[in-house]
Amino acid sequence: MLNLDSIYASLSWHPGSWRDKERRHMPDYQGKQLPAVLKQLSRLPGLVDESEILRLRRALVRAAEGKEFVQLMGQRDQSLNDASAASLDQRLKALESLSRYLALMLGQPVLSIGSVTGSYGRTQPQATEILGGATLDRYFGEMVNCREATPWARRPDPNRLLWAYEASQAAMQVLRNKESAVHTTHECAHLEYEEALVRRARNAKFYATSASLLWIDGCNLFNDSCYVEFARGLENPIALRLSEAVDPGVLIEAVEQLNPERQTGKILLIASAGDAPDVLGETIRVLQARRSPVIWLCDPLNAQDSRRHTASLAQNVAREWDQTLRLHRTVDSQLHGIALEVRNSDSNRLAPEPDENPGAFFDFQKTLQLCSHLAHVYRESP
Repeated sequence: MLNLDSIYASLSWHPGSWRDKERRHMPDYQGKQLPAVLKQLSRLPGLVDESEILRLRRALVRAAEGKEFVQLMGQRDQSLNDASAASLDQRLKALESLSRYLALMLGQPVLSIGSVTGSYGRTQPQATEILGGATLDRYFGEMVNCREATPWARRPDPNRLLWAYEASQAAMQVLRNKESAVHTTHECAHLEYEEALVRRARNAKFYATSASLLWIDGCNLFNDSCYVEFARGLENPIALRLSEAVDPGVLIEAVEQLNPERQTGKILLIASAGDAPDVLGETIRVLQARRSPVIWLCDPLNAQDSRRHTASLAQNVAREWDQTLRLHRTVDSQLHGIALEVRNSDSNRLAPEPDENPGAFFDFQKTLQLCSHLAHVYRESP
């Protein structure tokens, strides 16, 4: 029998090496139940297999060469109830319809990556908050606790990790039965869960089997990040979602750590020009100078205020796409695709708290209109 502890000890990286870094933005579990749940998860089949991840890597190489346009869409904050066959079927039909329409408008294949299942965890800046004079655990997504502001509902429950796995497993089975071309993605927010689902293939390489692609939020790109440490040893493609708060130097270091061999199709960067086009432009130039191949996606909703009127929001989003595309072409860079928060009417997502910014999003019809606009600009711009 293989002694995995001795094998891991001989490596500079192993699935649990992130634990040697500073832990940030994750829930604090009470009691002794979590290790037993993680051990159970580690013995279950992976949700995606090596072949699915490698197929996405090959498709991303084609995207980097300009042969496919990347469409990363879906709902980042999902309910466990969204895993029903009917709900998943509606989300898949929407994403597949959008990719077919976009491919027709662009005149080239579209690579569809969808947040269609597994987005049950979220990053929070602090583990607790004060509501009504009481200190409560923050809501970390349905794989951790409940949104209701009560001590019992907010207490992190390790059993919910198993519920999240079961919901994702059922959804993946639906995807395979339908032979869907949509690749799965979600935020790499709950590192204990992600670690438990890492599997080592026959080629001795490690794969995160919770989704084909994992993305890291900008607030988790800090110096000596435990999230970057976890992801750097994986064969999965990794996306970094940037914001104006991300230090360019920290970002460049993260890209180098995640892709030291400079493999094409490994790293995706999700960013828009926003209010700091000079910063994005300089970041592009530095990566070009270092010959670090990245796939650039524009998230035109990222900096938008969801409380604006829909018409104004649509205009602002289209303008953000145009500005980001122009910036890339000005610095002789290629914008490879779009990332967009899209929600369906069937979503079971609970309403946000009164003081919570729910984030801007588009429904299917608004997304269709945006796709028409971005395709026209993408084709016509020099």
